[in-house]
Parts: sequence; C-alpha cells; structure tokens
Amino acid sequence: MSCSKSRQRRWRKSICKKPPFSGPTTPSTRTVKSGAPSPPRFLLLVMVNVRHMKEFDPVHHIEGSSAILEPDGTWPSFYESEVYSFNFWRGDLRPEDDVYISPTIEASIEITRHARPFVVDLKFHDCDSIEMSYFNYQNVIEDLTFCFEERGFYADGVTPLPPYICVKIGTPKHTVALTFKCFKIEVVGRREIKGPPYA
Repeated sequence: MSCSKSRQRRWRKSICKKPPFSGPTTPSTRTVKSGAPSPPRFLLLVMVNVRHMKEFDPVHHIEGSSAILEPDGTWPSFYESEVYSFNFWRGDLRPEDDVYISPTIEASIEITRHARPFVVDLKFHDCDSIEMSYFNYQNVIEDLTFCFEERGFYADGVTPLPPYICVKIGTPKHTVALTFKCFKIEVVGRREIKGPPYA
C-alpha cells in the first residue's frame, strides 16, 4: 500500500509541473539590449505618419498679398477693422459637364487703423463648414486669423492631402463673426477711401 501511494504522489507531481516556456516572444514583450521593451508594431506605423504642420503666413500663402502689405513687408493689422459686406456664392456643380466649382466667399473689409484707411477685397475659394453671426449695420471686428488644418493622407498612407485653411473673421458671440474652411485665399483689390465709407 505504501509503495502504491508513493507512486501516485510522484505521478501527480509530474502532471502538475509546468513545462518551461520555449516559444517566441511577442512584440510587446520582446526586449532590446538596453532592457527596454520594444514598442508594438502599430505604434511604429503611427509614428511614421506624424508630421508638423507649418504655420500659415498670409504674406506667402495669400495670393496678391503684396497689394496690402505694410511698408516693412508685414501683413497689416485688422484690429478694429469694419466689415462692409460678405458675398456668398454656392458654386457650380455639374458632373455631366465636368464642372466642379465649390462655394466661394468674398469679403470687403475697411482697415481703419492705418495712416490712410482703405478697403481690402478678399476672395476665398472652395469654402466649407461656414458659420456666421451678428451681422448688422456696424460690423467692427477684433481680428482676422488663419491657420492650417491637416486632412490626413492619400491612399498610400504617406502623401499628405492638401490642408484646409481655417479662417476666422471677428470674434464669435462678441462681434460679427464668420468662420469657415477653404483651400485658397486671394487679395482681389485694394480701394482707397476718398469719401463716405461704402462697398
């Protein structure tokens, strides 16, 4: 009886003992020589696609900007400028004629804080996500700002899509405000003020 019980105990120990692990390590547990774990593969793919967007520079990124630059070549201040008018055009979409023109916005703004005040006419092309508020008989704004916004990548996952240009005219909930996204901005003209303000 004692010999039988002894054999049973040895047999139980043999089947309960875990064999040593000899399989390959996973990417999340594999270590490099320094001892730090290697990053998962999906993180490496994300790191490859990260890029830093350059800042929007009106002097270089707005067509015809030279018509309204200051004598030192800088973009003028739009602080306390006044919006005369906004003109919205819905565009022209006729696939059967191969015509694809997105909405445009035209803005006429008087730059008041200038030695010789003038009206600048701006045109924004391929506009989207348009929101406007507080437009009335007196439309003084605090600023006109621009910035780029990434749109992702083409199907190859490497080539970046052309970025949006995010435009903000005025300050929402405080002054007349118009915010939208577009792909191209141009200075259509500059008009000197010789009499009562008008557009």
